[in-house]
Amino acid sequence: MNFKKVIFELSRKGFVPKKHLGQNFLLDKNIADFIVRVADVEDKNVLEIGGGLGILTLPLANVARNLVVIEKDRTLFEFLREKFAPFSNVEILLGDVMEVDLKSLFRGEEYSIVSNLPYSITSPLLFKLWDEEPRVVRVVIMIQYDVALRLLGKNKRDRSPLFVLYSLTHDVRFLKKVPSGVFWPRPKVDSAIVELTFKEKVDDELKPILRKIVDSAYRYRRKMIEKALSMDMDDIDWRSVLLAVNLDPTLRAEDLLPRDYLSIALHLKICLNRN
Repeated sequence: MNFKKVIFELSRKGFVPKKHLGQNFLLDKNIADFIVRVADVEDKNVLEIGGGLGILTLPLANVARNLVVIEKDRTLFEFLREKFAPFSNVEILLGDVMEVDLKSLFRGEEYSIVSNLPYSITSPLLFKLWDEEPRVVRVVIMIQYDVALRLLGKNKRDRSPLFVLYSLTHDVRFLKKVPSGVFWPRPKVDSAIVELTFKEKVDDELKPILRKIVDSAYRYRRKMIEKALSMDMDDIDWRSVLLAVNLDPTLRAEDLLPRDYLSIALHLKICLNRN
């Protein structure tokens, strides 16, 4: 596929990349091929979010058993539907992935997500996946470099709710930094390719408790953890909870490791079930 020709064709139809949709399209075929290769999705179910110009869609269509592409932009949806009509294993859907019931895809079977994610939905989508969809066995995505750092959380200042949650349920790997110059239009920041491989399920009853604790801790990250948690849940004796799991109430959100948040959630669940 000649992407200069694709851009020219779309431009003639009046298409202009939409900033509010986070549209920055990958133009480097070598990077696209790298993403598909490391995703290891031959003869597997794959979801691509934001098909864009089809630079990932084509190599995915050539190897996947079933490929579903969700595209929000109507012009790009019509372009993709026409280009991939010959592929019996490809389904192009028009819609907002944030409003799609992901459990309805692939008839209940496991699947992988492989995407150059639109910048505007990166964090919301990662939270949606963690909250809602246990059947996603692997995620290989290109995201903003700074979001990748927050997901990896190697330095305290980079730690975030996404780091805590995904560290507990997935193996998170940084694969490659991608310069801004390989996108159209060129974004102001570099990107990164990361891999998330499912490793362990959090109990369904525990999940919302853990999520609320982590969100509260980081929402008030400048406060000591006891005070931060009490800001949203003031009916709980947080000092007693923290001391019960051997945590100093004067620590701050980024001082706690993912397993510390899990310990807090487990203890709180026990306390709530007693009442």
